[in-house]
Amino acid sequence: MAGPEPQRTSRTAGAKHRGPPTDPCPTGRFDGEGVPDQSDSSGWQRGIVFAVDDSPQDLWLIAEILNAAGHEVAQFRDGPSVIAAMRERQPAIVVVDAQMPGMTGYELCRSLHDAAGTRDLPVLFISGMADLESRLHAFRNGAVDYVVKPFQMEELQARVPGTRRDSVAV
Repeated sequence: MAGPEPQRTSRTAGAKHRGPPTDPCPTGRFDGEGVPDQSDSSGWQRGIVFAVDDSPQDLWLIAEILNAAGHEVAQFRDGPSVIAAMRERQPAIVVVDAQMPGMTGYELCRSLHDAAGTRDLPVLFISGMADLESRLHAFRNGAVDYVVKPFQMEELQARVPGTRRDSVAV
């Protein structure tokens, strides 16, 4: 049975498709099996960005910034919803908040990197925790990058692969 449809924002038309991203992974584990391969010849995934944050305001802001850079963004409020959605489609990158109720961003990242089908999926952390231990904890769990809140629009766009360079003033 297919999981719930995440809230999506389109990079082209700005249309929003809403659905309840609340279907938890029943086992809490993800084996990565059955995930379609969408990589290009460079090895980077092309396509959708999964944004995960329990704060609706932060989630909206992340989606708006990445939409402006030419990305399609699926929004999720928790880790289990991301795992359920991965059974249908693998994103180009996961942008995740570190501290969320239930499954933390660290636990989501570890779960993705422990699964064969998502082991190489890039995970970018966005967090209000700027201390060294929090950042190192993210990297130990498989993060490829870490951005501290509050962040600048250009910084987030520059750190997400596949961002149109004409949309980033660096």
